Amino acid sequence: MNSAKRKKIDFIVAAGGGSVIDAVKCIAAGAYYDGDPWDLVLDHSRIGRAIPFCAVLTLSATGSDYDNSGVISNSATNEKMFLAASNLFPQASILDPTYTFTVPANQTAAGSADIISHTFEQYLVKEGNPFTDAMCEGVLRTVFEYAPKAIAAPDDYEARAQLMMVSSFGCCGLLSIGRTPSPWPCHGMEHEISAFYDITHGVGLAILTPNWMRWSLTPETAPRFAQYGVRVWHLNPQDDVMKNAQKAIEKTAEFFKSIGLPSKLSEVGIDDKHFEEMADHVAKIWWSFDGALRPISRSGVLEILRMSL
Repeated sequence: MNSAKRKKIDFIVAAGGGSVIDAVKCIAAGAYYDGDPWDLVLDHSRIGRAIPFCAVLTLSATGSDYDNSGVISNSATNEKMFLAASNLFPQASILDPTYTFTVPANQTAAGSADIISHTFEQYLVKEGNPFTDAMCEGVLRTVFEYAPKAIAAPDDYEARAQLMMVSSFGCCGLLSIGRTPSPWPCHGMEHEISAFYDITHGVGLAILTPNWMRWSLTPETAPRFAQYGVRVWHLNPQDDVMKNAQKAIEKTAEFFKSIGLPSKLSEVGIDDKHFEEMADHVAKIWWSFDGALRPISRSGVLEILRMSL
């Protein structure tokens, strides 16, 4: 930030994955701000001018190459929050699947989990939309098919290209058109976990997501999960709705395991020490979870976190 100001940088190249691109967005805005750049995360209205930048994507995951927001961590306060502004879109993004050939299996898996979670956050809502439901289901089928291929053969161009495409479209707002707005509960909770611990975002999402699904499953929400199971996992539409909903959730958990991701926080050295603090903080800084598929209270947050141990 200070270097950009001191050297009067007028253009930045963000070459990397989502964290790199997000950091550049903060640098680009912070270069024209006189105070602590964390102020911009706390209050987006303070974002004024920004240095223009382009993105060269090297990891399919966050979609930051195609949107105007970023996630920033503050290790001093154990906070992980987002900033956004209309002038924080990249001027251009270079998406060459060959740049992702060297991404290791664990990061390919974590990035794929992030894409899946972005899609679930917009798809598993109280009221969907036929058109964007179909797009969400297409994204999910694509990741479920091509993530294992990219992990098995890192230089599989088709697999890498498919993941790169759905990564970009998964978080640009397109999938949320015409549906009930979602508070993105899994992301809100996972940001709390990765604010306290050195855990890859996609890994945290892979652990939390099946447990959020299990917690959210009720007779009222079962048709949404069952639709996902029938259309994405090709379950028998004639079977009982609750049975298909449960099977779809378990297939999701099994998929994460199949690509090498952990299923419990305890597997990555996380206990419940900070859960109460996390539940308080997410309620303070995130969107209300009242609008989630199944509304989540503070006690619900704690229950989901404990289910994930």
